Amino acid sequence: MNHKTIAFVIMLWALSAVHACGALVLYEGFNYSDGGNLTGNYGGSGMWTESWKAQGPSMTLVEGLFHAGAPSLGNAVADTSTSLGLANFRGWESADYTTDGSELWFSALFNTQTAGTTGGAELRIHPLGGSDLSAGSGVYVWGNNTVSVRIEGANSTEPRLDYDRGTTNLLVGRLDFSDTAGEDAIRVWLNPSLDTAPVTGGVGMTGNFNAMSTVYMRGGSTWIGMVDEFRMGTTFNSVVDDSTSETVGHWRFEGDGGSWLLDCSGNGRDLTAQGSPPQISLPASGPGSGFHNPILQTGQPNQSAVHLSGSGQWLTAPDHDVFTSNTFTIEAYVNIDTLDLGSTPIVASHFNSSVDERGWFFAISPDSGKLLLALSANGQTGTGNTEVITSNLTIEAEKDYYIAAAVNVADTSAEGITFYLQNLTDDGPLLSENRSHNLDELHNSTALFAIGAQGRTPSGNFFPGIIDEVRLSNVMLSPDQLLAVPEPSDCLLLLLSVLVLLPMRRRMPAACRARLRV
Repeated sequence: MNHKTIAFVIMLWALSAVHACGALVLYEGFNYSDGGNLTGNYGGSGMWTESWKAQGPSMTLVEGLFHAGAPSLGNAVADTSTSLGLANFRGWESADYTTDGSELWFSALFNTQTAGTTGGAELRIHPLGGSDLSAGSGVYVWGNNTVSVRIEGANSTEPRLDYDRGTTNLLVGRLDFSDTAGEDAIRVWLNPSLDTAPVTGGVGMTGNFNAMSTVYMRGGSTWIGMVDEFRMGTTFNSVVDDSTSETVGHWRFEGDGGSWLLDCSGNGRDLTAQGSPPQISLPASGPGSGFHNPILQTGQPNQSAVHLSGSGQWLTAPDHDVFTSNTFTIEAYVNIDTLDLGSTPIVASHFNSSVDERGWFFAISPDSGKLLLALSANGQTGTGNTEVITSNLTIEAEKDYYIAAAVNVADTSAEGITFYLQNLTDDGPLLSENRSHNLDELHNSTALFAIGAQGRTPSGNFFPGIIDEVRLSNVMLSPDQLLAVPEPSDCLLLLLSVLVLLPMRRRMPAACRARLRV
C-alpha cells in the first residue's frame, strides 16, 4: 500500500472518529446580562461565525430554565411582548455538517407562559435557517399546546405532540441530510428518555433543506415564554449530556479579535487581558508544537494559545462563587520559558496573598520544576490556614506538557489530590501522583480568577511562557475525563490517526470551534 493510499485511509478514519466521539457542534446557554437583549452578544461555543442579530425587535434575557436533560447555568432568552413578534438569528459554519448522509441532533428548553390560538401564537426554533428568515426548517411550538415541525414553510402531516404550559420542556430533534431530492428529514421528540437515543415516535417529515446557514428563533406576537440551552451535535448524547454543568470555565484562546479570550464553556467567564499578552498560533515545530491537536477528550482543533512574558502579563475574570468548590480539577497545556525565577510561577489561581484572600493556586516550583498546589481554609497564612502541596512530577523549561490537579478538599487521605503530567515534547505517558493534605475546607476568596499570576491587580508570581486549553471543573475528574485522554476510549486509535495528519492540517482559527478539519 503506497503512502497516498495510507494517508487516504487514515483520513477516512480521522473523519469518522470525529462523529464517533460525538462532538458538540453548537452551544448557546444565553448566559449574558439580565434585562438586556440578545442582539450583539457573542458567546456560547462551537462553530458560530457571528454574534446574534435581530429581525425586528430582539428577544430579551431573563433567568434561566432547568431540566434534568439540559440544566441551565445562567440566563435564558424570552419573548415578553404581548403585541410584537421578537426574533433573533445567528450564523454558523454548517458546510461540513450538512453533507449527504450526515446526521445532526439538536435540543433546546422551552417554557410557554401564555399564547393565543391563532396566527402569531407560536414559537419557532429553526436549527436550519438562511438569509430568508421566513424559510428554513425546524420546530413550531403552537399556542394550542402542541408541537410540530416544518421544512421550508411546509407543515408535517403527522399528529402533533402535546405539551403543558408553564412547564419547562426538553425538545430534542434529529436532522438527516440527503442529496436525493425530497429525502432530507427532521424528527423531534418532547421530554424523551435520556437513556438512549429515540428512534420511533415523535413528529417528523421529509423534504428539502435549502436554508442551512443560521439558527433562527422567534416568539410570535401573542406567544410569551422562554427558550434556553440550545445545542447541536453529532449524536443524541452530545445534546442532552449535562457534562457542561461540571465545567466552570474553559479558556481555549482560539479565534481572533476579542473572541480569543472568551470562555468556551458557555458560562460567560470571559477573560480580560492584563498587560497586553499576545495570542500566538501554535507552530509546526518548537514551543507549543507538541500540544494536542485535536484535543483528545473533545475532538476540538487546537490552533492558538497565549504567550505570557513573565512580567506584567496575565489574564483575569471577575470573582464568582463558582471559582470556589471543595472538589475541583484544573487543567492546562504549558511550555515554560525558564525555571530560573525569583518567585513561584502560577498557571491558574483564585488567590490573592496580599489581603488574606487566599483560595487556591496551581503552580510550578521554581528551580525544581515540580507541580504544586496551594489551598487555604480561611484566606490567611500560617500552619492550618494555608497549605502548599508539592508533587514529585517535574517539568523542564522549553518543553510542552499537559498538567492537571484533581482535588477533593474534604478528603485528607492520599486520594484527596491527584496530580497529572504528560511530557508532550518527548511523547511521554500520562503520569499521575496522589498526595494527602491537612485542610478540610476551601476558603471562598473574593480574589479575581487569574491565568498566569495571582488574582489581583497589580499582580505577582507571573508565569513566563505559553499557556493553552485551561479548563476548570467543579468535580474531581477521573483520568478518562481529562482533556489529554480520548473519550470514549474506543476512539483512541481513530484519534491517533488524526495526529498522523497534523503536519497537513489547515489552520482555521475560529473562537471555540468544536470539530476537527483535516
